[in-house]
Amino acid sequence: MSDYTDSLFDCVFNRWTPKIGDPSIMGWVTVGGYFAAAAIALVVVLSADRFPEASRRREQLFWTGVVLFMIVLGINKQLDLQSFFTATGRCISKFGGWYEDRQPVQATAVLILLTLCLLMGFFLLRLLRGVASRYMLALAGVVFIAAFILVRAVGFTHMDALINMRIAGWRMNWVLELGGILLLAAGAIRILALPRPRHEP
Repeated sequence: MSDYTDSLFDCVFNRWTPKIGDPSIMGWVTVGGYFAAAAIALVVVLSADRFPEASRRREQLFWTGVVLFMIVLGINKQLDLQSFFTATGRCISKFGGWYEDRQPVQATAVLILLTLCLLMGFFLLRLLRGVASRYMLALAGVVFIAAFILVRAVGFTHMDALINMRIAGWRMNWVLELGGILLLAAGAIRILALPRPRHEP
């Protein structure tokens, strides 16, 4: 068991090393996007008086989760931990002798992860019951970003080819990831633009 662990460790760290995952300008723009979205979401959390009293705690919980989610993803963008998990999966498949037949396993993993993202969406709709209609942009952004990152972590070859494809000089992963961040930020700005509820004297 120790020999297997040592070999797996060597395999993984031959494929992945701790470093800045995307030192390009767009990589840092994406990091900035995550932290900017976190900052806007924090403003929403601190503006609790704009929420109806009946849903205030649930809405604050949602936006607190968004703040933490964006901060973690902003840090992870440059730590590139999904590549670590991808490398681990590939090494395990090589040692298990099923590397050449890995695509069905990857496809199943993608379906499972997308299902989990949908379940997360249903949970958030439940959390925001009664006010979900004004959260469509934010919810779409959260689910979109989660699905993108989880699918990328699987390392499915055809998905990698899609997200690395360029259209008019723009890589699809820039469009998809930044698109999700913008949806979420737009959802937060929409909440900030709503009139505060009137309180009865």
